[in-house]
Amino acid sequence: MAALVGIVALCAAAYIMLVRKVIAAGAPFRPRRTTAVSPAAAEREWLGWVPAATRAVVGRELRAWTRHPLRLQYLAFAVVYGALLAGLPLLSDVDLLLPWAGPLAVLGAAAMSAGLVGLDGTALWLPLTTPGGERAEVRGRALAWLVLVTPIGVLLTVAGILLAPDVDPLAALCALPALLGAGAAVPVWVSLLRVRPVADPRHPTAADNPTDIVSVLVATAAGLLASAPVLALVVWGPPETAPLLPLVGLLGGAAAWWGGVWLADERLARRGTAVLAAAGQRSRPPETVLPLTWDVQWYRENTSTAWALGLLTVGWIPVIPQGLMPLAFGMDSGWIVAGHLDGGARTTVGLAMVGLGVAMLLTGLVLWDRRPQPGGPAQPAPPG
Repeated sequence: MAALVGIVALCAAAYIMLVRKVIAAGAPFRPRRTTAVSPAAAEREWLGWVPAATRAVVGRELRAWTRHPLRLQYLAFAVVYGALLAGLPLLSDVDLLLPWAGPLAVLGAAAMSAGLVGLDGTALWLPLTTPGGERAEVRGRALAWLVLVTPIGVLLTVAGILLAPDVDPLAALCALPALLGAGAAVPVWVSLLRVRPVADPRHPTAADNPTDIVSVLVATAAGLLASAPVLALVVWGPPETAPLLPLVGLLGGAAAWWGGVWLADERLARRGTAVLAAAGQRSRPPETVLPLTWDVQWYRENTSTAWALGLLTVGWIPVIPQGLMPLAFGMDSGWIVAGHLDGGARTTVGLAMVGLGVAMLLTGLVLWDRRPQPGGPAQPAPPG
């Protein structure tokens, strides 16, 4: 547990440093010139089977991921998210989820990538004016994400396996390719479907948010759907199906990849001008600015927003630790309420916890959608 706490602390420190960098950034974001070997040139040796146009997009995207402060922040959040969720059961001395640190981080990275087109602004006109550029743009974005996130998912999964040698890692290892396939392709389609432009792509700030909750949920649901056959065989399948789990995971990832790429191709080819127009808009209503420190006055004036944030954060606890863990994994100790019951009472309490969590999340979504907008009508000034 000490090793995991150290990893989480390191990731959290890196995440905080990235957030501070984004907040304090005053210089515009521009690709730096360098005399070193570019990522695109280095990829030619091991991506020779990929068309040149797609390789160019892969190189551009990898540069953006390693240099854009918001993309780095999203990636760091995904790593911290996976490590924290996998380490949460350690509070009850249960290490069952440690091998799932990698899959959970991959799922988080997919959710955080569901609006990246909004960060690019009008640069999207380049693939639209290039023959075959739409196809290269979609596949290049998906491949770059896969090249970047796959090592992270594998390393976190292996670290979890080493920290929990008594836990069977087969389910996590087989679900990983399914989540990678869905996470690489489906967010590309989602970001083209729901474009949320930022105010100035060359001056990213912490207030920029190119995603919304619907995009995040669609990208997350795609990963869960792709890995559902693996999880279903693990939970309800006979033991004889265990050798088929790797193949099922690969097929699920391949199907999700093909489906996401096809949808993104169709969207960019048929509605490319509409996507470009949406990405170039600068008149989007201002977003609700969230305080980075405890501000009592802000919480008093934005009660519905505060409740929405709280419900969307806490609502996952009844769903996953209190509901799915005892139902799917049989956890029966510690702070898990259903784990102390047997038979029908255990199932009833577990399902009730899942229902409670879903109700909290839905309520949070409704409150977030009804939150007061900064661009709304001015309120009368208080007397005096």
